[in-house]
Formats: sequence, structure tokens, C-alpha cells
Amino acid sequence: MNEGKEFVLEQPLPLRKQVFNYLRDNILSRSFTPDTRIVEAQIAAKLGVSRTPVREALHLLEQEGFIESIPRVGYKVVQLDEKELDEVIEIRRVNESLACTLAVRNYSEETLAAFRKNIVATRKSMKQEDSDQFLRCDEQFHEILAMASGSRHLLSICQLLRRLMLRYRSRSVGFLDSYQGILDGHIAIVEAYGNRDEQGMIKGLNAHLDYVCKEVCTRSLAKAGSESQD
Repeated sequence: MNEGKEFVLEQPLPLRKQVFNYLRDNILSRSFTPDTRIVEAQIAAKLGVSRTPVREALHLLEQEGFIESIPRVGYKVVQLDEKELDEVIEIRRVNESLACTLAVRNYSEETLAAFRKNIVATRKSMKQEDSDQFLRCDEQFHEILAMASGSRHLLSICQLLRRLMLRYRSRSVGFLDSYQGILDGHIAIVEAYGNRDEQGMIKGLNAHLDYVCKEVCTRSLAKAGSESQD
């Protein structure tokens, strides 16, 4: 296992969350590559913390699909999987389509303003070729959509699905040519929302998810496959 990113204690944040963030960031940055073994005792010793927060962090990582348990061995980082990606995309399609329906019913000028502000920030990140900020804007866009539904349960589910896709999206940060297509999808959704067009929002969302799956996530899978052969 590589050294990875440095672990820095942040006092206001629970220790298990800090360990979780440290491990997740190293997985996303591929400091911990697929099939890398992660042993609770080794992580605790490396970070200078007790095994309890490490154990809790590992359980969270397993729940979110970043690692899998190996009996009597510990955990290992999971491989990117096309079948899982397709499954997550389809579940997102159902949940975010419902979010579109509820968002139109709960239409507000404040939500429209939040969408438009996000579009401006996304354009700025593209102009600056800031991939990390672009991905944050993308995450925020879908967060606005889920929050506009007015359902905290739907918001929670959408957030989980977005986290499951992080492993795939994090590998696509270099695909700058795909960003305009992603932005165009967001713009279509916002325009339909502004017109209170439920079916237009759902149509725009489905086209957007099709694009993300085809142009971004599958390229991440191909990139991961080529790297594993090096």
C-alpha cells in the first residue's frame, strides 16, 4: 500500500469521519489502487489513532462500495465494475426523475436562482480548467435538484447514489472535452424547471445521465483497465 495523502487531524470533525475521509481520498486518488489490502491495525498504527474509529470508517467505506471485506484478512479496495455503474445509473434515473416531478410541484424562484448561480460557477470552473471545482459544481447541481424535491428521504438516497459514483467520476477529471456536454445537460434541466415543465426536466435528466454514462464513466472504466495492464 502506498503512503498516500497525509493524515491531518481536524478537531471539530469526529475521528471516524476524518479516518473515513483520509481513506476515501486515497482510494479516489488511486494512492490505494484496486485490490490493495487495507488492514485495520496497520491503518490505526499509521495514523496514530485507536482501532475503533478505523473500524467504524472501514464499515462506512464498505457500505458505500469503496472496499469489500475479506474474511480473516481485512479489506481490499474494489475494482471499478461496469455492471455496478449501469445499476447505479438506472437507480439514479428513477430517483432523480422523481426529484424532477416533486421539484416542479414545489417550484420556487429561490431554487431557480440557485440553479442559475450553479451554472455560472460551472462555466467559471471550465474557463479556468479547474477539474476539481467542476466536479464540486456538478455535485452541487444534483444536490440542488434533490433538495428542490422537498423530500429529505429522497435527498438522502440521491446523496448515497452520488457517493457510489464518485469512484467512477473521480477517474474522469482529465476528460475536459466532456465538460461542455455535462453543462449542456444541466442547462436543459434548468430551462425546463424555469418553464415548470416536468416532462422536459425528466427528458433532460435522462439525456444527461445517458451522456455521463457513455462519455465519462465508461471512459473511466477503460482508463482503469488500461492502467491495470501497465
